[in-house]
Amino acid sequence: MGEFSRKLCSDAIDLRQGPLRQRSKPLAGFTLIELLIVIAILAILASLLLSAMSQAKSRAHSTACANNLRQMQLASQLYTDDNGHRMPLNKDGMPSGYWQSVEGAWVVGNPKRNQNDENLRRGTLWPYVGTARLYQCPGDHSTVTGQPTLRRFRSYGLNFNLNGENTTGSAIGVAWWFDLQGRETRVAADSSKLFGFMGVSEDSIDSGAFFFLFRFPPASAPWYWYHLPGQRHAKGANLSYLDGRVEYHRWRFVPKTKKVSGPEPPANADDRRHAIWLLKRTPFWQWLEANPAVYPALLAEGANERDQISRHVPFDAPFSHVLIERCSKPGSRWKTTTP
Repeated sequence: MGEFSRKLCSDAIDLRQGPLRQRSKPLAGFTLIELLIVIAILAILASLLLSAMSQAKSRAHSTACANNLRQMQLASQLYTDDNGHRMPLNKDGMPSGYWQSVEGAWVVGNPKRNQNDENLRRGTLWPYVGTARLYQCPGDHSTVTGQPTLRRFRSYGLNFNLNGENTTGSAIGVAWWFDLQGRETRVAADSSKLFGFMGVSEDSIDSGAFFFLFRFPPASAPWYWYHLPGQRHAKGANLSYLDGRVEYHRWRFVPKTKKVSGPEPPANADDRRHAIWLLKRTPFWQWLEANPAVYPALLAEGANERDQISRHVPFDAPFSHVLIERCSKPGSRWKTTTP
């Protein structure tokens, strides 16, 4: 009995101490390599998420910008209907020593210098637009000169050759031989070939115009960039057409940077293709096609241009309340439904 009792007591002690020994054993954790792997995976997932969010934000800005341009084009057409089929005037000059739009134009002033939206309200299109936000691209974060915290109030320019005019004494002539001079009756039957408004680059925007400098008779370089197109939306820009549609176009050559204060030729072959793509959507090109002997080489170059990275932009954003009210009137050629 003595030996049996000792063995039984020994087993009982082992049973009591066993759980204590198990609890006192340290728990196994992540090794350093495993922890680094987890951190790397989380970093990759975070970068993918941030990239997707950034792309979504950029697309949202581009869509909102395109909707702004569509409504600006609609306002322009309403103005034209109300003013004897004369398109809005795009009048600019240098009354204060720098280029700006002047009284009577669709917009007034220079966005690099305007301290508030008063010059938007003084433009002839304001009664048809009615809100300052439509003049500003949401992707344009440029600021007023000398005011680093004040965003500019306008990002868009209007095709100068639809109804452009320079004030007396300006360095550039009063009108061009191919200008439509504001007369809607001079627009070709297919108005989808002419652009109206477009986003202008932050460093070249000044007056309310988007402007090419032309020389006549044609020389080795008959035209130059004066304003540069915007590139805020995935290296591209939105532009409206006279038929009311809006198109996005991506540029092959970026950044487009203004190197001089005046006109400048295209920077390289891709930049020249961009310029020709845009020229083909101006009254200049329609005039050139009607007068092929003037500059046949440029026509041939335009025929070979294949820079067609463009797409039609759909819209689901609400119209301005002013445009809804005007477009719902009987007899309007532009029709809208509820916002």
